[in-house]
Amino acid sequence: MSKLKIREELIPILGDLGFDPENEMHLRIYKAIRGGKNLLIEDQDEQEMFSVISTALLQLIPEPGEGSPRAIIIVKDDETARNFHARLENFTRKLDLTVDLVVEKGNMLQQRNDLFDGTEIIIGTPQRLFDLYIQNGFNIGKVNLFVLFGALEIMRAGKKMQISRITESLPNCRRVLLSYSFSDSRIEEFIEEFLPVYETIED
Repeated sequence: MSKLKIREELIPILGDLGFDPENEMHLRIYKAIRGGKNLLIEDQDEQEMFSVISTALLQLIPEPGEGSPRAIIIVKDDETARNFHARLENFTRKLDLTVDLVVEKGNMLQQRNDLFDGTEIIIGTPQRLFDLYIQNGFNIGKVNLFVLFGALEIMRAGKKMQISRITESLPNCRRVLLSYSFSDSRIEEFIEEFLPVYETIED
């Protein structure tokens, strides 16, 4: 376990997080993110990948910050966002970290106020995240992990502009793109913009 350099307070909750240090794929993704690499992940189970990425994410954020988010996770729809948020919140509470949910079927003013009050992690949908971003609802200058789940579905839904606008202002941070397929001209074009240099991980 020490070879993974996992924070001591994370070790007791690895099983609950769904991270298996004996799983070669889990280790590869964890080490790549921790090492600062950009990743393109194809043909993976989203729930499992969320568990692995969450483990790496909690390793990267050792303590509460000064209000600015350190990680942004964008997913394809409200249901997925709510599911991921509920799972991660179980662990961030124990670590004194804040994870905020921004979804379209929710009170936008309340979501904006929550972000303004300070958060370490944001999980949300492309449109709502974009709407809040252009209203100066949060600062992305300290983000060190940006993850896009269901990239092909998001591109097919016509949300490329929203994602591109947000990522234009990202600092030099780790970027992770997940999709069940990348065989589409829209996603191929986006990869060129979003991940100029990356490592590919497949089943």
